[in-house]
Amino acid sequence: MRVLNTVTVPGSMAPLFEQAQALVQSYFGDRRFAPERGSITIGDERYILVRAESLSVGFFGFMRSAYPALDDEDQFSVAGTILYDLAHGMGMADAEVFSRKMGVDDPIARLSCGPVHFAHAGWAFVEISAESSPSMDDEFYLVYDHPYSLEDTSWLERRDRAPGKVCFMGAGYSAGWCQVSFGVPLVAREILCRAHGDPACRFVMAPPHRIDERIAAYRAAHPDLFADRHA
Repeated sequence: MRVLNTVTVPGSMAPLFEQAQALVQSYFGDRRFAPERGSITIGDERYILVRAESLSVGFFGFMRSAYPALDDEDQFSVAGTILYDLAHGMGMADAEVFSRKMGVDDPIARLSCGPVHFAHAGWAFVEISAESSPSMDDEFYLVYDHPYSLEDTSWLERRDRAPGKVCFMGAGYSAGWCQVSFGVPLVAREILCRAHGDPACRFVMAPPHRIDERIAAYRAAHPDLFADRHA
């Protein structure tokens, strides 16, 4: 594995991700803060700053107060679905705009820009497993971690164990970016979460009809990670 400035990847993929780092750095290098106009721009795109906890801990708290008729499990599930879907759409839109503006057409090159963009935008660092096999068909398979995730960190800083795996936005955004990059429907699920007591925030990404199969295969191949743990 090679540890680069903004991503950790298998050694064979390092040259491509080094190119991606330079490209994304140039994109984020053109930043303008204009509070007198209430705007932040990167290039000619408008951005906003959002407090991380409000997109995780705070939102789950809002769901509890807004929908008291739902039990805790349903509140958590509904909140997670909303956050995942929102981030999935954001990831798709960002990938389309970035690829068009920066002239990135190759699917693998688009994928390599995603984690670097993710890091620059403050979502998380990304570590891509050597077990991954991204492709433009039903065989697409990605295993990756999000160290320093905005979601799990928000829970850990409260020193309060989360009620479940909480990195819904990280999963949704990465799946949306990769879906646009490879032109195939993709979903991602968090299978381990630090905020829920696991050693890492780990995700599996695959086409929707294969995600359960891929997760089951990963769990079978790594029983030590799941032994005596919560579901």
